[in-house]
Amino acid sequence: MEIDASKLAGDGLRLTFDGPRKTQLQIALAPSKGVSGKYISDERSIRIDAHSRSEIAVAEVLWPLESGVVTLEGAATVVRPIVKLTIPRGRGGTHGEVASNEMNISGLNISLDSLGTEPLRVTELQLRKVGMALDGKGGIAVVAEEVSAARVELTVGSTEVVIDGLMLAKVRLRRGKGGRWQVDATAIEATRIVIHAGALSLVISDPAIGELAWQAGGSLSIQAVEAPVLDINHANLFGPTQSKRSRQTKSKSPRRAKLDLSALDMLNGKLDVDLTAATTIPVIGTRRATHHFRLKVDHGQINYYRLEKSLSRLEDALLDFEVQGQQLVLVVDLALKKRKIVSWKLDPDEVPLAQRRLVRLRRLLQYELAAGKTKTSKQSFVVRELMFDNIDVVIKLLGGSAIPIGTGVVHLGAPRRAAIANLQAKGRICHRPKGDPVRGRLDICAERLFLGADDISLGARRLAAAAVQIGAIDQAEVRFVGIRPKSFHAAMREIIIDRLQLTAPQ
Repeated sequence: MEIDASKLAGDGLRLTFDGPRKTQLQIALAPSKGVSGKYISDERSIRIDAHSRSEIAVAEVLWPLESGVVTLEGAATVVRPIVKLTIPRGRGGTHGEVASNEMNISGLNISLDSLGTEPLRVTELQLRKVGMALDGKGGIAVVAEEVSAARVELTVGSTEVVIDGLMLAKVRLRRGKGGRWQVDATAIEATRIVIHAGALSLVISDPAIGELAWQAGGSLSIQAVEAPVLDINHANLFGPTQSKRSRQTKSKSPRRAKLDLSALDMLNGKLDVDLTAATTIPVIGTRRATHHFRLKVDHGQINYYRLEKSLSRLEDALLDFEVQGQQLVLVVDLALKKRKIVSWKLDPDEVPLAQRRLVRLRRLLQYELAAGKTKTSKQSFVVRELMFDNIDVVIKLLGGSAIPIGTGVVHLGAPRRAAIANLQAKGRICHRPKGDPVRGRLDICAERLFLGADDISLGARRLAAAAVQIGAIDQAEVRFVGIRPKSFHAAMREIIIDRLQLTAPQ
């Protein structure tokens, strides 16, 4: 039987192809004009050889996947299509080609088991110079010169991702043996990406990715990433612990998990900064002085005696570090009477270090302020402002350590591979406990970053990556309000993510 394709198109047409897992791929065409070609049906197969010089309207799409389905939402048009397909009536799959100058789709929903209950939603999808080939054995190849979408929305558990103004160039989508998909693109751009993951919010403006290659169940490789603006909203990562006396006067609040700072033990390098401190010192009163710190970091340790000797003459004469039992304390010495200002609880293995005038950086960040007297302000040591100026940091983070994050862990480097080969930071930060906060800035660049991740919670799923490599971070800028980081701007290049997996919890 042979039918003129123009008659079928004029009445509307429903096409059915073999899909994965004995499912059927269905495409329904609305009544269209300007179609020419043939529809041939016999005992062995159905063959379609048709084309149009104008456009045809698609009313429905049901495209089953190995673990999900793609459905059309709203209308779609196909401009100047060419269809050459053979659909076997017995064994074997559909083979042939479909091509078009342009496809315009108002909305598309992609439901995947790995995404949970919410589908991936794509709005105003447009494909230019697109073609699809089917090999009759379950293999599918789709190529497009350009793919763009006004918006992409994805929700996985408590994580929400919205991408506006998405554009991909020279896209190749392939399904080979075993139903495994592979995606390649020479460039990806977007106007904005917004990510909400629990308490963390990220807004990335004008990101660009070059030469992306992804294989389901395999690896994601990215040649270059440009992220001109990445705005971060988060809580402080660390701060002073309260003394027992001060805790008793505070109202109860939910406890936050302590941040594991043990990775700082792998730091080598230097920390140079000019610190101008505006303080009120007992007996002396109000004072403003600049201290020039030039510190060497060796496996996360600094010499606190050098830290003390970096103080200006008056502060050096008044302030002393002392080891008192299981504590390192900073005391002020006035008229042969010493008063504790700050203390640090030491682990048993840190006491011998402290006796050799060494202290770990991570320990310095876990300080406890001593309770001050309240009769007169002159009897308390008060910090009004700390200006960290001429910051010049050069560090290397050795590999082999890890940071626990929830139920998962982030691996920093490897036993013989540094997590950060070289990081430099320069800038200025100001801490003002009372009054209006001062804005600060750090300019950062880094070379050869190497990380890994296991079992990181991402909504209802778990994220893992065997390796995340970044060749360099160029022209990074961290802006501060007080000592709190508020935004991060950076350009990264030579990024490779190996064996990226998003799986359901066991």
